[in-house]
Amino acid sequence: MPNTAEAGSASEIRIENLYLGEADQGAFIIASRLTGPQRVRVTVQSAFTGSVVLREVVETGTVNGEPAADALPALGDAGLVTVPAGGAVKIWLSADARGARPGDYSGTVRITPLDKRIAATELALKLNIPNLSMPAEMPLKLCTWDYVPNKMFPRRTKEVLDDMVRHGVNVFPRLAS
Repeated sequence: MPNTAEAGSASEIRIENLYLGEADQGAFIIASRLTGPQRVRVTVQSAFTGSVVLREVVETGTVNGEPAADALPALGDAGLVTVPAGGAVKIWLSADARGARPGDYSGTVRITPLDKRIAATELALKLNIPNLSMPAEMPLKLCTWDYVPNKMFPRRTKEVLDDMVRHGVNVFPRLAS
């Protein structure tokens, strides 16, 4: 069962103009035409001097009951994810340029099925970090949709709010009491 990138599919994840001190993300989809679910290991190798975290996009409920995609759960050190039979999963690659040095970085995202009969697939990773810095405090006010705290997310409120601040949000319509 060879596994190759199809013609016309993206074979590269590119994050450009990631300022020093800024966080941004790229995304890719792992799909399967097989009749059974497949466990795969997703790893990233790069000389990037900031940090890179792989996150699985999962559907979650909102305060008003609508489903929404959320990319908070990190894959963890094992990098394991399950691709459903005939389905797909979306992976976010979060790049954080705090402590990074300016430059162009290359790397590889490797998707390795645990079923050894299926070949691994590699995607090129390109990160561009110009010698520009984000201000310590955002000069503009930014408010975005949020869903914490609420009955569906009674825990991890601090982690979620800290992540929103890390991505430039500085106005919160609701705060934990």
